[in-house]
Parts: sequence; C-alpha cells; structure tokens
Amino acid sequence: MFAMGSRTAKFIAAVKVPAHVPLSGKTMEFDGNGKCVGGC
Repeated sequence: MFAMGSRTAKFIAAVKVPAHVPLSGKTMEFDGNGKCVGGC
C-alpha cells in the first residue's frame, strides 16, 4: 500500500483517527461516523 518510513506512513502513525490512503480509480464509501464501509 505505502512504503514503510514514507511521509504517508509517518502521518498515519501520528494521527489519532483512522486514516485511509486514497487509491486511484477505486471508490471508497464512509458512513456518517467516518467509518469506511466500502472499497476499503
């Protein structure tokens, strides 16, 4: 998904909420609470 030690990996480790990396050409769906429910 992403390289260990990359800026993306560091960001995901630093935030206190779930983080989802956007994937090109893939639709992601979230519920009203921000939980990924499709395309995760």
